[in-house]
Amino acid sequence: MADEELNRHQRAAETKRRRTREAIISGALDLYGELERGDFTRDEIAEASGVGTATLHKNFGSKYEVLRLAYERLLSPLVDPIVKGREQGIYNPPDAVDELIRYIYTVARVSQKRRALTVSMIRSYFEAELTFETLGSPIAPAIECILQFNPFYLQVDDGLRYARTLLLDLQHERRDNVAMCVSRTLCQQVVRVNADGFNWSASDAWYERLERIEAAVDTSGIVDECGK
Repeated sequence: MADEELNRHQRAAETKRRRTREAIISGALDLYGELERGDFTRDEIAEASGVGTATLHKNFGSKYEVLRLAYERLLSPLVDPIVKGREQGIYNPPDAVDELIRYIYTVARVSQKRRALTVSMIRSYFEAELTFETLGSPIAPAIECILQFNPFYLQVDDGLRYARTLLLDLQHERRDNVAMCVSRTLCQQVVRVNADGFNWSASDAWYERLERIEAAVDTSGIVDECGK
């Protein structure tokens, strides 16, 4: 077989593989939808995606891999503008503390809205017995970008550590206002540890900042855009 023909077959096979993976990821997102509780087997995910179980196993090594990529797709409208903008040198938030709060609260709101998918992803991660650095990988890159701006100073692996904390808090917190509770606690922790010289003397100003950003996120429509 000529090299040109071989390359053509290779490209066709790669295109088919990408389309199959996309179908499975989209199928998982649709299957979990906006369920608050519930989980699905790999067989059920395969059926919802229109592929056989063997095909799913061939393309994904674990259920966690499928759900992580589905969750990553869900958050892409939040993460991509920050990460890609930083890579291109055009991302420059005017207030990094505001940006951190906005990002973490929005991630928490989207995760709360898609709670079944979020919790199932976390559970499948632990069932797969993967190294802890992997959990939170869809969230961490944007946190790391934000922490590169004043008044923050980035510590090694801070992004993954905070992303992991956010996910585990979302999993275990049961109050109706879970997104608000966990994001406020985490943002305060990040700012206290990583913000150089940030003024904490006026606590009222801090809560006014939180309330202003949360209200802006809730009325922006971005939460509904995620997952479409």
